Amino acid sequence: MNLPLAERLFIKDRILERKMVIGEVEVIATEKKRKRKQMEDKRIKRKMVKTDAAHARSMEILELT
Repeated sequence: MNLPLAERLFIKDRILERKMVIGEVEVIATEKKRKRKQMEDKRIKRKMVKTDAAHARSMEILELT
């Protein structure tokens, strides 16, 4: 399937992060998107804290030996 560049960019924009919106703002969809982003940020933060704690423990063990 060979699409013109403009159409490909439009479709890519629609599939990934919606930057172009035609019409009114969808309140429910916007709220769901915001909550999803918030949960993802929390998950990443938890993962970073676990990684930092594991790193600190491993450094502690190395210092003891």
